[in-house]
Amino acid sequence: MGNWRTIHIVGSCDPAEVGALEERLCVDYMGDDGFENWGPLSWSPTGSLCGVNSWVAPTMNVVGNLSERDYTPEDVAQELRRLVEVAPSLTLLVHCGDDWESTECVATVVVAGGNVTVEDPQVNHLREVTPDESAARVAALFEGRA
Repeated sequence: MGNWRTIHIVGSCDPAEVGALEERLCVDYMGDDGFENWGPLSWSPTGSLCGVNSWVAPTMNVVGNLSERDYTPEDVAQELRRLVEVAPSLTLLVHCGDDWESTECVATVVVAGGNVTVEDPQVNHLREVTPDESAARVAALFEGRA
């Protein structure tokens, strides 16, 4: 167990930039990548049951936990500041739940026009992972893909 933070990512990215973001965020920490690129929004190629996993797409609406324990909304913002250098079109709202996987929103990280800011919550509560999303995550783990 640990102090995981749940987030809800809503937004978009130019399809031409999706591959570069995926390359930056998918880190095989058991392989040659090590942890030098690991951050709160990263994922492992093996995926996880509760993480956001492979969240990058032209249109995004995904809920899950950050990649590791004890990350803050400011940690999320710091990583997004690095990611807009890779994908300048990135436009996101990242609603951050409170400590210990709470769905009570404590901050919204806004990404627009290359700028990243941590703002007051724009929603009261994060949406929950749907049964279909949960089933897809289980299936992906058994298939060996995230």
